[in-house]
Amino acid sequence: METPVKPAAKLPNPWREHYSPSLYSNFLPLDLSELDHLNSFIERMNQRPAVRAAMKVEGLI
Repeated sequence: METPVKPAAKLPNPWREHYSPSLYSNFLPLDLSELDHLNSFIERMNQRPAVRAAMKVEGLI
């Protein structure tokens, strides 16, 4: 019988919880211009090589 694998502790995932939803502002009429902290976060995420590679694979860039 196979031993079940225990899931790892849930850690915050910046991609899933902040970055990915913020991308909807490109498609919805959301004005995020006054949210400097969010815009700074998005810019930092856009500079990550892994993020750029994932977006390229998904056809987002």
